[in-house]
Amino acid sequence: WKQELTGAPSPTPLPTNQVDRQRQGYGRHAFPLTTEFTTKLTPVARSRRLTGDSIIQGAGALLLGGYRGARVMLFGWPVSGRPPYSHDAQTRVGLFITPLPLRVGVELDRPFSEWLAALLEKQIRIRDFETSSLLDIQEWSELQPGVPLFDSLVDFDTVPTNRTGSDHPTEISIDHVEYHEQSNFPISISALPGEQLTLVAFYESSF
Repeated sequence: WKQELTGAPSPTPLPTNQVDRQRQGYGRHAFPLTTEFTTKLTPVARSRRLTGDSIIQGAGALLLGGYRGARVMLFGWPVSGRPPYSHDAQTRVGLFITPLPLRVGVELDRPFSEWLAALLEKQIRIRDFETSSLLDIQEWSELQPGVPLFDSLVDFDTVPTNRTGSDHPTEISIDHVEYHEQSNFPISISALPGEQLTLVAFYESSF
């Protein structure tokens, strides 16, 4: 983590020139992509050995970078907290999801698929250390005490929502899923897989 965060910038916030401090609470906005776009995205990702998560994290970096006018972004990346190297990770009961700081540099002069592939490699490398606590990571970083590691989240949700169908009447079916989230971050962006990939923004109403 010391190597990953050496020279890292402060968290990449959204611009606050249009913030209305009189508005309280949190808002939610969903943006479903078309079925046609979603159908085309999966084979394209597979052909380039990418994952849906790496594509969404790359899009989040471009979004934050565009608003901030920055080339290097630092934001939160939620992970399962069940590292693949732990042989009993999938048998433990409980919620271990935790956000990790993800540092992404936008390279506009590099082919987009190559840039995403490098981002995926970084994610794989970071997951070897995903059980580190945020308190320890904060201490290992060069950020000043009291400065948060990040103030926004970008998440690719992997909660199973597909129906099992009539061929499996005894299996559990998960459908009609609705997300009602609230965090202590000004904005969180989640990508929800399905027939239509849906982007959902949870944000402070003051923005």
